[in-house]
Amino acid sequence: MRHYKAKSMKEALELANRFKEEGKFDLFRGQARDWEVVSSASRINDNSLVMEEMQKFYQFCATNELLKPYIDSEKFDEFIAIAQHYGLKTNFVDFTSSPEIAMYFATHDKSCEVGQESVIVCLNRNEFEEEVRNGYTQHLISKQNLPIPSIIEVDLTNLWRLEAQKGCFMEQPFIGFDKLYGFDKIYFPYSEPFDSIQKFDIYPERKSPIELELDKFFMDMRMSGIAKIEKKFTNTIHIGRPPMEAYNKIFQDYSKLQKHSSWNNIDNKWNNETQVQWEYQNERKQIRLDIQKLANNDSVYYNQFVTTISQHRDMLINIDLINAENYNSNISEKIKSIYDGMNFLPYSNEHIANAIKELLHIELHFENMANKIEMEFGERDSGKGYYSRAYIFENDYQSLLREDILEYINLKYLSENANAEDIKKNISKSIINLGCNVSLIFDFHKFADLFAKMVIPFQVYLNRNIVLFNPAKIKIFGEA
Repeated sequence: MRHYKAKSMKEALELANRFKEEGKFDLFRGQARDWEVVSSASRINDNSLVMEEMQKFYQFCATNELLKPYIDSEKFDEFIAIAQHYGLKTNFVDFTSSPEIAMYFATHDKSCEVGQESVIVCLNRNEFEEEVRNGYTQHLISKQNLPIPSIIEVDLTNLWRLEAQKGCFMEQPFIGFDKLYGFDKIYFPYSEPFDSIQKFDIYPERKSPIELELDKFFMDMRMSGIAKIEKKFTNTIHIGRPPMEAYNKIFQDYSKLQKHSSWNNIDNKWNNETQVQWEYQNERKQIRLDIQKLANNDSVYYNQFVTTISQHRDMLINIDLINAENYNSNISEKIKSIYDGMNFLPYSNEHIANAIKELLHIELHFENMANKIEMEFGERDSGKGYYSRAYIFENDYQSLLREDILEYINLKYLSENANAEDIKKNISKSIINLGCNVSLIFDFHKFADLFAKMVIPFQVYLNRNIVLFNPAKIKIFGEA
């Protein structure tokens, strides 16, 4: 156990970097105080709630195509790492290979007080592993019949938060390890937050496909927590709940309605989304977007923008906005959200350009848009969880209906709506509240086009819930 006293934050960081360059230490952990290095799960006396939350997370991953690989027994450490970075209580303790990132965490904590000592915990991986397996620490651990801590390094190139923090973990499943193994530490007086690294370098504003999926689960967890207090969660989303009689007033036999053929041969990329590697802000390619030219329907500029998107597909880019004075201050984040969310899916370049263009139109004219209908939609037939809201226009819903829809309509209903010109219009008005399974009544390609054109821009504009980008995963879609 070696303790080093630095006179300032700058001196502490220089010392940590020198130790790293010399090979003395290769892992670091920043703490606002000289706290015990202990995992969040080991602090809990009753771990039944911990196990319940982890079980729910496991079940979510087991049914999600993007996350399913991470519950494989050979990759289970990656599953725990994801849970750790999203705030679930685990036996993992965060470390980083970057002294700068450790310094960020040591100086950006609500416990920081000017003049009080903050700490950088330092670790030499090889020395640590030798000590806990063959040294005196191993003897003390085995004598007390305790599990042996270890360093866990995972390859999660698609979890940008972990990549940004250059993280790895110590699996540390019991309290009191500090007394058995003496950590080396650098102490320094806290004076101010370390500002050479920004918050977005540690907690990326951009999200990978996996992180977009994870957002759904943790939103569901938050909503479930609210439900326990308010007891209203079952009413949060009401589409998809009418009795079968309501469907059969319109359809001949809704239970026997077959999926439309357009859903059978969709591009497999809708289910296996492209993964893009994290890049730091100053390493990304930057494009400039002239908002005013795009909003003003400048055709030459629009074509240039489509070409620019094509050149940067499957990349994480910086988008620099110009002529954005008439828009909300967070318009840049909204545009990046659209680009990232659609970029990973098999949308066309025109789909992405038009979605951004439509967002700009909505930002300026939302209040004056007539005949818009608020829609509620989700990824579960049950009508619970993983849902969002957006607007479409009156004619949009009718345009989605499969071309052979009349073949499945109740004859009595048809006779009551005998005017041939108005039949489809009346049908769409009648079924919009039912929350039908979209694969039964919609043409997928038309639905995907509308999702890109209207549903995504409106979701991003409203900024109420998580944004659902993938029409292939939507199960129900109905009027709110």
